[in-house]
Amino acid sequence: MFRRIGNAWRIMVKSVKFMFKKPLCLIPFVIALVLNVTFLVVIQLNVNLDTLSNGETLGLVFFIIFVETFFVSIASLILLELLEQYETDEDMRFGKAIGDALTKDLFRSLPIILGWSIIQFLIMILEAIFSGDSDRRGKSFISRSISRLFRAIKKGVRMGAMLIMAAIAWEDISPGKAYQKGKSVYKSNFVEIASSIGIASLFSILLILPLILIIIIVSAANLQVGVWFVYFLMFYFAFMWSAGLLIEQLFAAELYLWFRVYEKEKEEAEHSGSTVPLSIHSVKKPSFFDEVPDFITKDRGKKDTQMDY
Repeated sequence: MFRRIGNAWRIMVKSVKFMFKKPLCLIPFVIALVLNVTFLVVIQLNVNLDTLSNGETLGLVFFIIFVETFFVSIASLILLELLEQYETDEDMRFGKAIGDALTKDLFRSLPIILGWSIIQFLIMILEAIFSGDSDRRGKSFISRSISRLFRAIKKGVRMGAMLIMAAIAWEDISPGKAYQKGKSVYKSNFVEIASSIGIASLFSILLILPLILIIIIVSAANLQVGVWFVYFLMFYFAFMWSAGLLIEQLFAAELYLWFRVYEKEKEEAEHSGSTVPLSIHSVKKPSFFDEVPDFITKDRGKKDTQMDY
């Protein structure tokens, strides 16, 4: 148990290091954030929420969730294509990654995006039902606890969706097969994934601490701040949101890469008649940070040749 929690910690730490090593990976999620904010502004300017019925309001909420999930999914696919390039020849070509994500991956990802959106929508409804009236003091602690629980569930669902996205981007398989592979990785690494939710929350706290300290200092010293401070806050929150999603996708991608290595070693062991690894934890864990091209076959004479599963 503790060894697997340690695995989650090490993968998360390496994901953070990789983010700073390859800041290009942040760009897809920054673009997704800009598109999401723009979409919400358009909705706010063009839709009169007061005139909508309850059914129309729910329909609009689901539409917003779907669009936001759509943009985040595209960002994940672009990142996964960048990682595939990096694990093949240690190079990242952003234009090619966008092209592959939009032309090769996106169509097969649509059922996953739709399912992910539906689950998020249902979780939102359940959270609203079980949280109750948060203004009542007797329920405030319970409501906060329930909200934390549902946030953890949403993160767990998002991690599962990111694993399936990795299968779609890297394996070129149907959504159904990608779902089955993603489910296999999720089940075999449930402890790591559950641990990553808590670890990710810890990183979020560490990211927001400098901002809290700055605000306290500004308030305590009665310092006058200009418009630059507002821009700084916008930039910092954008970085936090983008970095959070990037780290989660890197974590999920490394778990799936580990699963790929396990499948390859299992196949080679069965072919050679040697001892077959019992599980994913029986093989050495790969990493995006180790500069080992895990997408290259053992035949080094063939350049840019990916593992064929």
